[in-house]
Amino acid sequence: MSIIRTSSYLLSKVEDTNQHAKYIERIVSQTKRIETLIADLNLIISLDNLNTIKTHTIHVPDILRYLEEYARHQQSDESNLTISFLNELTTVHYIGNEELLAQALKRIVDNAIRYSDENGKVIVHATSNTNAVIIAIEDHGIGMNEDTVNRMYEQFFRADPSRTQSGFGLGLSIVKRIIDLHQGTIEVDTELNVGSTFAVKLSYDHASTSTTQ
Repeated sequence: MSIIRTSSYLLSKVEDTNQHAKYIERIVSQTKRIETLIADLNLIISLDNLNTIKTHTIHVPDILRYLEEYARHQQSDESNLTISFLNELTTVHYIGNEELLAQALKRIVDNAIRYSDENGKVIVHATSNTNAVIIAIEDHGIGMNEDTVNRMYEQFFRADPSRTQSGFGLGLSIVKRIIDLHQGTIEVDTELNVGSTFAVKLSYDHASTSTTQ
Protein backbone atom coordinates (compact mmCIF):
# COMPACT_ATOMS: atom_id res chain seq x y z
CA MET A 1 0.00 0.00 0.00
CA SER A 2 2.87 2.39 0.75
CA ILE A 3 4.14 2.00 -2.83
CA ILE A 4 0.68 2.86 -4.18
CA ARG A 5 0.40 5.90 -1.91
CA THR A 6 3.89 7.15 -2.81
CA SER A 7 3.40 6.57 -6.53
CA SER A 8 0.01 8.33 -6.42
CA TYR A 9 1.54 11.31 -4.65
CA LEU A 10 4.44 11.57 -7.11
CA LEU A 11 2.04 11.14 -10.03
CA SER A 12 0.19 14.24 -8.89
CA LYS A 13 3.42 16.25 -8.65
CA VAL A 14 5.27 15.48 -11.89
CA GLU A 15 4.42 16.72 -15.37
CA ASP A 16 6.73 14.53 -17.44
CA THR A 17 4.66 11.91 -19.34
CA ASN A 18 7.40 9.27 -19.03
CA GLN A 19 7.36 9.69 -15.27
CA HIS A 20 3.58 9.45 -15.31
CA ALA A 21 3.77 6.11 -17.13
CA LYS A 22 6.33 4.79 -14.62
CA TYR A 23 4.21 5.64 -11.58
CA ILE A 24 1.03 4.31 -13.19
CA GLU A 25 2.83 1.04 -13.92
CA ARG A 26 3.86 0.79 -10.26
CA ILE A 27 0.31 1.40 -9.10
CA VAL A 28 -1.11 -1.21 -11.47
CA SER A 29 1.54 -3.75 -10.43
CA GLN A 30 0.89 -3.27 -6.72
CA THR A 31 -2.87 -3.38 -7.25
CA LYS A 32 -2.51 -6.76 -8.96
CA ARG A 33 -0.42 -8.00 -6.04
CA ILE A 34 -3.13 -6.97 -3.58
CA GLU A 35 -5.78 -8.67 -5.72
CA THR A 36 -3.68 -11.85 -5.72
CA LEU A 37 -3.29 -11.71 -1.93
CA ILE A 38 -7.04 -11.29 -1.42
CA ALA A 39 -7.79 -14.19 -3.78
CA ASP A 40 -5.30 -16.43 -1.96
CA LEU A 41 -6.71 -15.53 1.45
CA ASN A 42 -10.23 -16.27 0.24
CA LEU A 43 -9.05 -19.61 -1.14
CA ILE A 44 -7.38 -20.52 2.17
CA ILE A 45 -10.57 -19.71 4.07
CA SER A 46 -12.67 -21.83 1.72
CA LEU A 47 -10.21 -24.75 1.88
CA ASP A 48 -10.04 -24.61 5.67
CA ASN A 49 -13.82 -24.91 5.81
CA LEU A 50 -13.82 -28.12 3.76
CA ASN A 51 -13.72 -31.60 5.22
CA THR A 52 -14.46 -33.33 1.93
CA ILE A 53 -14.25 -32.23 -1.69
CA LYS A 54 -16.52 -32.66 -4.69
CA THR A 55 -14.82 -35.04 -7.09
CA HIS A 56 -15.23 -36.44 -10.54
CA THR A 57 -13.22 -38.57 -12.94
CA ILE A 58 -10.20 -36.66 -14.22
CA HIS A 59 -8.20 -37.52 -17.32
CA VAL A 60 -4.79 -36.77 -15.77
CA PRO A 61 -2.99 -35.95 -19.07
CA ASP A 62 -5.43 -33.04 -19.49
CA ILE A 63 -4.04 -31.45 -16.31
CA LEU A 64 -0.50 -31.99 -17.56
CA ARG A 65 -1.29 -30.29 -20.87
CA TYR A 66 -2.71 -27.34 -18.95
CA LEU A 67 0.44 -27.19 -16.80
CA GLU A 68 2.68 -27.25 -19.87
CA GLU A 69 0.77 -24.40 -21.52
CA TYR A 70 0.85 -22.45 -18.27
CA ALA A 71 4.60 -22.99 -17.78
CA ARG A 72 5.40 -21.86 -21.33
CA HIS A 73 3.31 -18.75 -20.81
CA GLN A 74 5.06 -17.92 -17.53
CA GLN A 75 8.52 -18.30 -19.00
CA SER A 76 10.18 -15.00 -19.85
CA ASP A 77 11.16 -14.45 -23.48
CA GLU A 78 14.61 -13.39 -22.29
CA SER A 79 15.08 -16.46 -20.10
CA ASN A 80 17.26 -19.40 -21.08
CA LEU A 81 15.38 -21.63 -18.65
CA THR A 82 14.57 -25.05 -20.10
CA ILE A 83 11.16 -26.52 -19.20
CA SER A 84 10.60 -30.20 -19.99
CA PHE A 85 7.54 -32.41 -19.54
CA LEU A 86 8.10 -36.16 -19.30
CA ASN A 87 4.62 -37.65 -19.41
CA GLU A 88 4.33 -41.42 -19.05
CA LEU A 89 0.57 -41.18 -18.61
CA THR A 90 -1.69 -41.72 -21.61
CA THR A 91 -5.10 -42.90 -20.46
CA VAL A 92 -4.71 -42.65 -16.68
CA HIS A 93 -7.80 -41.44 -14.80
CA TYR A 94 -8.10 -40.27 -11.20
CA ILE A 95 -11.06 -39.41 -8.98
CA GLY A 96 -10.45 -35.90 -7.69
CA ASN A 97 -11.18 -32.20 -8.01
CA GLU A 98 -9.55 -31.12 -11.26
CA GLU A 99 -9.67 -27.39 -10.55
CA LEU A 100 -8.02 -27.72 -7.15
CA LEU A 101 -5.36 -30.17 -8.34
CA ALA A 102 -4.47 -27.92 -11.26
CA GLN A 103 -4.23 -25.01 -8.81
CA ALA A 104 -1.86 -26.94 -6.52
CA LEU A 105 0.42 -28.21 -9.30
CA LYS A 106 0.48 -24.79 -10.95
CA ARG A 107 1.78 -23.24 -7.74
CA ILE A 108 4.61 -25.77 -7.50
CA VAL A 109 5.54 -25.06 -11.13
CA ASP A 110 5.47 -21.33 -10.33
CA ASN A 111 7.97 -21.84 -7.52
CA ALA A 112 10.17 -24.04 -9.69
CA ILE A 113 10.36 -21.32 -12.35
CA ARG A 114 10.78 -18.50 -9.83
CA TYR A 115 13.63 -20.10 -7.92
CA SER A 116 15.50 -21.64 -10.86
CA ASP A 117 18.74 -20.27 -12.24
CA GLU A 118 18.38 -18.26 -15.42
CA ASN A 119 20.04 -21.04 -17.41
CA GLY A 120 18.58 -23.85 -15.33
CA LYS A 121 16.02 -26.56 -15.94
CA VAL A 122 12.53 -27.35 -14.74
CA ILE A 123 11.36 -30.92 -15.32
CA VAL A 124 7.81 -32.17 -14.77
CA HIS A 125 7.70 -35.97 -14.68
CA ALA A 126 4.36 -37.77 -14.52
CA THR A 127 4.05 -41.49 -13.93
CA SER A 128 1.82 -44.00 -12.16
CA ASN A 129 1.85 -47.40 -10.53
CA THR A 130 -0.90 -49.72 -9.35
CA ASN A 131 -1.55 -47.54 -6.29
CA ALA A 132 -1.11 -43.92 -7.28
CA VAL A 133 -0.44 -41.16 -9.77
CA ILE A 134 2.90 -39.47 -9.13
CA ILE A 135 3.75 -36.03 -10.50
CA ALA A 136 7.25 -34.79 -9.71
CA ILE A 137 8.35 -31.20 -10.38
CA GLU A 138 12.10 -30.71 -10.34
CA ASP A 139 14.08 -27.48 -10.55
CA HIS A 140 17.80 -26.82 -10.75
CA GLY A 141 17.72 -23.71 -8.62
CA ILE A 142 18.63 -22.38 -5.21
CA GLY A 143 17.36 -25.33 -3.17
CA MET A 144 16.32 -25.08 0.48
CA ASN A 145 18.03 -25.37 3.83
CA GLU A 146 16.68 -27.44 6.72
CA ASP A 147 14.87 -24.52 8.37
CA THR A 148 13.05 -23.68 5.14
CA VAL A 149 12.02 -27.31 4.63
CA ASN A 150 10.63 -27.44 8.16
CA ARG A 151 8.64 -24.24 7.74
CA MET A 152 7.73 -24.15 4.04
CA TYR A 153 4.04 -24.97 4.60
CA GLU A 154 3.55 -22.19 7.17
CA GLN A 155 1.31 -19.39 5.97
CA PHE A 156 3.23 -16.20 5.11
CA PHE A 157 6.61 -17.91 5.52
CA ARG A 158 9.06 -16.82 2.82
CA ALA A 159 12.43 -18.46 2.34
CA ASP A 160 13.94 -15.40 0.64
CA PRO A 161 15.00 -13.06 3.48
CA SER A 162 15.80 -10.26 1.03
CA ARG A 163 12.25 -10.41 -0.37
CA THR A 164 13.67 -10.16 -3.90
CA GLN A 165 11.15 -12.73 -5.12
CA SER A 166 7.49 -11.89 -5.56
CA GLY A 167 4.84 -13.65 -3.52
CA PHE A 168 3.31 -13.62 -0.06
CA GLY A 169 4.34 -16.99 1.34
CA LEU A 170 0.93 -18.58 0.88
CA GLY A 171 1.48 -20.79 -2.14
CA LEU A 172 2.83 -23.94 -0.52
CA SER A 173 0.36 -23.82 2.36
CA ILE A 174 -2.42 -23.82 -0.24
CA VAL A 175 -0.74 -26.69 -2.10
CA LYS A 176 -0.47 -28.73 1.11
CA ARG A 177 -4.13 -28.20 2.00
CA ILE A 178 -5.33 -29.23 -1.47
CA ILE A 179 -3.22 -32.38 -1.50
CA ASP A 180 -4.34 -33.21 2.04
CA LEU A 181 -7.97 -32.91 0.95
CA HIS A 182 -7.19 -35.54 -1.72
CA GLN A 183 -5.47 -37.65 0.97
CA GLY A 184 -2.31 -37.43 -1.09
CA THR A 185 1.26 -36.79 -0.03
CA ILE A 186 4.06 -34.43 -1.00
CA GLU A 187 7.65 -35.59 -0.77
CA VAL A 188 10.43 -33.02 -1.05
CA ASP A 189 14.02 -33.76 -2.01
CA THR A 190 16.20 -30.66 -1.90
CA GLU A 191 19.81 -29.58 -1.72
CA LEU A 192 20.95 -26.02 -1.13
CA ASN A 193 22.29 -24.36 -4.29
CA VAL A 194 21.44 -27.47 -6.32
CA GLY A 195 17.66 -27.58 -6.57
CA SER A 196 14.46 -29.15 -5.32
CA THR A 197 12.01 -31.84 -6.38
CA PHE A 198 8.41 -31.85 -5.17
CA ALA A 199 6.75 -35.23 -5.76
CA VAL A 200 2.96 -35.26 -5.42
CA LYS A 201 1.51 -38.74 -4.90
CA LEU A 202 -2.25 -39.18 -5.38
CA SER A 203 -3.55 -42.54 -4.22
CA TYR A 204 -6.37 -44.20 -6.16
CA ASP A 205 -8.13 -45.40 -3.00
CA HIS A 206 -8.87 -41.96 -1.48
CA ALA A 207 -12.21 -41.50 -3.24
CA SER A 208 -14.21 -43.34 -0.59
CA THR A 209 -13.98 -40.29 1.70
CA SER A 210 -14.78 -37.69 -0.98
CA THR A 211 -18.09 -36.60 -2.47
CA THR A 212 -18.35 -37.76 -6.07
CA GLN A 213 -20.43 -35.89 -8.62
